[in-house]
Formats: sequence, structure tokens, C-alpha cells
Amino acid sequence: MIVSINRNTKLLTAQIGSGGEGTIWLDPDDPSLLVKVYDDDRLPEPGRIEHLVSHPPIPLGEKDFAYWAWPLEVAVDPMTGNVVGFLMRRFEKMVPLGRVWNPTNRISQISRRWLVHAAHSFCMRVYVLHWHNYFRGDINALNDFVDRHARVAGIDMDSVEFRSGDVLYRTPRTRPEFQPPELLENSSNPFERSRHTDVWSLAIVLHMLLRNGEHPFNAVYVGKGKAPSQLDMIREGRWIDDPGHRDFVAPRNVMRFDELPAMLSDLFRRTFQAGHGLPTVRPSVLEFIQCLDEVKRSWSWR
Repeated sequence: MIVSINRNTKLLTAQIGSGGEGTIWLDPDDPSLLVKVYDDDRLPEPGRIEHLVSHPPIPLGEKDFAYWAWPLEVAVDPMTGNVVGFLMRRFEKMVPLGRVWNPTNRISQISRRWLVHAAHSFCMRVYVLHWHNYFRGDINALNDFVDRHARVAGIDMDSVEFRSGDVLYRTPRTRPEFQPPELLENSSNPFERSRHTDVWSLAIVLHMLLRNGEHPFNAVYVGKGKAPSQLDMIREGRWIDDPGHRDFVAPRNVMRFDELPAMLSDLFRRTFQAGHGLPTVRPSVLEFIQCLDEVKRSWSWR
């Protein structure tokens, strides 16, 4: 594989991964960098990668830590000059965030305090993106990695949703179980993403981090007939702690809702219950950050 980056032709020989959009290669000149090369049928819209390269978000704090694998330079086909990928930072000694929220998957040394710090770090990344008018869109268990210091960094940042002039660059693919109901209901004619859609997905990640890996719409059905699917539960607003749904109960191993700090449980209620059909009443990412700041000071660490 041959690409040109900043007029420097590179022969890519060490492929380290592949996914739904393309392949990931080591930069032959710098092992701290990677090159993503899109499959021919998954090329990004014209102008997307160029905009991301020229308009990177500026991190807040932790200046020595990379918040994202943000596109650093455009990679082009040296024969045609067409964009085929991009250069990005490589993350090492980190694990997917989804690996640490399930108690059966994580090491015993990970404490509640560590999980709260990871939740706070994750929120900060989303907050900074919003500050720069980017929306994460594809928030899920696999697109963020965490290190031993509970610092979270994002990958697949080329999928963010944003506007450039009159052009809307949408998030191309998502995990539906992390999407808000208004996007599930309108998948053929999707809403433009906003802070309100992102905060729904963010709240699901926080819920899973802080409540033993349980999805907020993964309740146990105790009613009659066939149990609805998880996506049906999201569409209908049947979250595991909604007292109005008597045909569902919370999973046995989930942390009890009344064990959560009151301010945190209130934010979850505003997101999944009051905010189910009214996205504008959902809390902001900043409210979650402020709440987690307080939780770090006051919550029991047992």
C-alpha cells in the first residue's frame, strides 16, 4: 500500500487492524503514528477529512495527553491525488472503555473512584467537541479507550458530525443501542445531531460505567407474552428504573438506583425519563461534569 502524506510518499507494510471502513497501518517513519486507509467503497465525503485536519479541537487540561486520534494529515493516492485516508496518533497501553465497566471483565484493583474519574474524563472529551461544534454521534463501547490513570481517549474521530458552510457532514454509522429514541424512529430521515442527542448516548456510557455494566434499557421483563427487544424498550422509554412500568424490573446484579448519589440519579432520570420524548429537557454535558466533580468529593468509595 502506497500513500502520500504532506508530499511524502510512504510505503505501508505493517497492517495492524481493519474495520468496517478500511485498514489501519503503522507509519513506516514514526511508530507513534498510524495511517487509516479507507476501502474503495467507504471513502469519506469530499472535504470531510480536509476540514477535520484544518480545524482540530483544542483540548482543555492534560496537555501531555492526547484526547483523540484526530486526523493530523490527509493521506492521498499518489497517482490520482484523491483522499484515501489520514494520519493519526497511535494509542498504546490502553483498553476499550467497554472492557472496564463489566465487573467480570475488569481487574479487581479498579475501584469506584477510578470509574468516576474515567466517567469524568469521557465527559470532558465530549464537552470539548461540542465547544468546537462537533458532535460525536457514534458514542459506544468501542470508540473510546482508557489508560491506567482513568484518562479516556477517542478513536474513529473522522465520524464526527459537523457543518462546514452549507454542508452537513453526518455521522455515517452508529450502534443503535446507544442512540436516542428520536434517531431510532427516524433512521431513514435522521435528525441533525445536537448536544441533546449526544448527551443521551453519553448518559448510557456513564450508566454502564457506574452501575456494573448495565445498559439503562436492559431491564428484565416479568410481564406476559413476548419480551420486547432492547431497541423497542428505548423507543418506548422503558428504562430499568422507571417506576411507571410494572412489567419490568432492574437486573439482579445492578447497583440499586437509590445507592447512586442523588444528583447523579436525577441526571439519569432527566435523560431517560423526562428527556425521552423531549430532548431539550435533557441535562447538558457540563451538568454531568459538574455532578461528577462533586461525586468525586462526596461518594463513598467502598
